[in-house]
Order: sequence, then structure tokens, then C-alpha cells
Amino acid sequence: MSPQVAVPCPHCAAEQTVEFRRAGQELTCKACGKFFTAPKLRELKQLLPAPLPGAGRAAARAGQTPLRNWLFVIGLATAALCGIGGYFVTEYAKTMIIDEALAKKFTLDVEQDLDSYAPADLWATWETMLANRVLPQWDLAAARDVQQLGESFRFTGWVLFGLAGLGLLTLLGSLFLNSPSRTAPRS
Repeated sequence: MSPQVAVPCPHCAAEQTVEFRRAGQELTCKACGKFFTAPKLRELKQLLPAPLPGAGRAAARAGQTPLRNWLFVIGLATAALCGIGGYFVTEYAKTMIIDEALAKKFTLDVEQDLDSYAPADLWATWETMLANRVLPQWDLAAARDVQQLGESFRFTGWVLFGLAGLGLLTLLGSLFLNSPSRTAPRS
């Protein structure tokens, strides 16, 4: 559809809508029914209203609102930071969690160390530990504490991954917030 301009009829002064493609052609006034010649293209262009300064930029920014911009930035930052943090926290948790194979290896190492001692040396070490109230290096309570701490880190990592997902949803939601209509009429 070509642009349109309102032109007054030379006979009755009633406004007539004239398309640019009809410039210089013979037209019929809808009010009085008389014929008149439409202005030439150059004259029709002069009748168009002047665009406002910065109207092109305003039309480009029509879909952007401060809320939309803030949600996009917050969603992007949350998704990136929580995703990266979740990855590193879960990787660190893997170093603390003792799986079954590692626990069996640890038990075998302790048993081999005990087998290398002579019975008299074991008894002397045991009496020294009891007298000085010193726990052996392979204290299982400490291993359980480290295991629980590793599980806590793993849980924290998954929470961070969940927050990264929420950040991604916020980012995607901001793209559809106040989006300009695709079916806007052309002028």
C-alpha cells in the first residue's frame, strides 16, 4: 500500500485521501462528485507531515523499557554467575566425597600398614595413643565429616544450577516483555 495524503477538493474543499501512486491522475471527489486532478508526486510529498527529530530512534526503542532492560541484565548475570559457580562447587565436592571404591582402597591401605608392624610395636603405639589421648591419622569420624561437607557442597552446587536456570528464564522472559506488535499497521 502506498503512502496517503489528505488533499482538499478544489471545488468543495472536502478532504480527499490520495495515494502517492495516484499522483497527477484524474480523481472524483467523494463529497461533491466533481472531477479534479490530483497534485503531482512532488506536491504530495510536500503535504506529508515532517518527521519529528529522533523519531527513527524512538521507533527502534519502542519495545525497550527500563524493566525489560533490567530483567535482561539481571537474568544474564544470574545465569552466568550461578552456572559458573555451580560448576566449580560441584567439581570441588567431587574431591571430598568418598565413593565405595575409594573407601575400600583406604581400608586396604590401613590394613596393609597395620600388617607391616610387629605385634609388640602395635601394642606400644596403642598404649602411647591411649596415654596421650592421640587419635590415629586415619580417624573415620574426620572422614565422615569430610564426606558430609562434600555432600553439602554438592547440594549447594545443584542449588546454584537451579538459580542459573531461573536467571535464564528471567532473561528469556525479558525478551517477550512489552514486545512491539508484529501486526502494527503501516502508514
